[in-house]
Amino acid sequence: MKRAHFAIALAAGLAGCATPLATRVASPLSAYGRSPDAALACRLLQASRCAYAVAGTGRLDLNNSSYPACSDGSLDRMPIADHAQQVNAVLVELTPNSVIIAYRGTLPPTRGGDARKTLEDWIQDTEAEPVREQGIAGEMHRGFHAAFAQTQGELLAVLAKWNSAGALKGKSIYVTGHSKGGAMAIIAAIHLFNAGYKPKAVYTFAAARAGDSDFQQAYGGKNIETWRYENRFDIVPHLPPNSADGALLQDVFDQAPQLRHDEYQSAGYLMFINWDGHLTASYDGLNGDRILRFKERVAMAGAAETIINAHSSSVGGQYGQAVCGE
Repeated sequence: MKRAHFAIALAAGLAGCATPLATRVASPLSAYGRSPDAALACRLLQASRCAYAVAGTGRLDLNNSSYPACSDGSLDRMPIADHAQQVNAVLVELTPNSVIIAYRGTLPPTRGGDARKTLEDWIQDTEAEPVREQGIAGEMHRGFHAAFAQTQGELLAVLAKWNSAGALKGKSIYVTGHSKGGAMAIIAAIHLFNAGYKPKAVYTFAAARAGDSDFQQAYGGKNIETWRYENRFDIVPHLPPNSADGALLQDVFDQAPQLRHDEYQSAGYLMFINWDGHLTASYDGLNGDRILRFKERVAMAGAAETIINAHSSSVGGQYGQAVCGE
C-alpha cells in the first residue's frame, strides 16, 4: 500500500496530521535577513497557473475558466511552446513595470486530453541523469534541462525584440513556475543572467530539484533573489531524492534508496507551508519534522489523495491559501 501511495503521488505530482509535535513558525527576516514580497509571490503564483493554459501548439486559452489569472491586463503576452514534442511551454508577459516569465509544469491528465503527450511529459521528468553545459558549473537534471532548452531560443528572441524596441527599459524581470516549471525556472534564470537579462527575483512553487550542489552554488553566486515555496506533504520538492530524504524513502519503499553521490539540491530561500497552513522560514529540525509527519501521513487512510492535493496549485488550494490568502 505504501508503494501504491507513493506511485500515485509521483504521477499526479509530476502532472492535518494528528501528532503531538508543536508547530513552529520562523521569520524569514530572522532566518535569512530578508523577506519575500508577499504581493509579488501571489502575482507570480497566478502567472505560473496561467502558464498551464498554454496549449501544445503555443496558443493561450484565455477562455478556460480554470486559469482566471490569465484574464488580468498585460501590455503583451507571448505563449511559447516547443515545436518538437509539444509538451513544454513558457508564458512571457510584458506588464507596465515588469517582464514575467512563467514556466508550465508537467501536463496534468485531463479528460479528452492527449494522453500520449502527457505520458511523454512525465517520462521527461524521470530523466534524472546529469547533464553539463559549457559555461555553467555543476550538473543539471537532464529532463528539466532539455525541457528548458526546447523553448530557450524563442524566449530569447522575444526578449531581444522587446529590448530593441525599448520595451524592457526600466522593467524588472521575474521568473516563476510550478512543479517541473519551478525547476525549469531555476535553469532559465542562470541562462538569462548569462545572456544579459538578470532576473530581479525568482519565485518557485512546488519545484523539483534542478541540479547538483555545484550547480546550486553557481546559481547562488549570481545573487538572484530566489524564494521556493513548498507545501506540507508535497512530494515533488523532494525529487530527485537526496540523502536528506533517505529516512522518508526507506520507510515508503521498505528499503534504503540508491542515491547518487552528487546529489541534487534545492535552490533558493525556503518558505514552507506548515501543518497549520502558515508560512515559515527554515528552522532547526524542520527537515526532521517534515519526514516524521510525512511518514505518519503515508501510514494513514486517504494518504494518496492528501499528497496529490498538497501539490496542486489550483485556485483555493493549499498553495493559493498560504500565498494569496484564497
